Amino acid sequence: MVITPAWIDAILVLVVLEFVAVGAWLAHASAGRLVLPFSLFLASGAALLLALRAALARAEAPWIALALLAALVCHLLTLWQAWRAIARGSAQANGRSAVGC
Repeated sequence: MVITPAWIDAILVLVVLEFVAVGAWLAHASAGRLVLPFSLFLASGAALLLALRAALARAEAPWIALALLAALVCHLLTLWQAWRAIARGSAQANGRSAVGC
């Protein structure tokens, strides 16, 4: 079986459908604060898929690098948000404010 850019396009469509379905569910399930982390998480994966698609389509290296950079930025933002949430949680557990953490 040969993987072509069309297969990656199909997977990207599924990622978009997942974003719409889960994002709507999170927004309506009183979990709206999770929409942004979820969006960044999916965006990171979608950017990796775009890099794969570009490589399969024999795109020039700068386009592949751009997609990989986008995945890295989304991943780092996801980690940053997780670290902030952990810092807020430990600050609240100690009876302190998380402002400035």
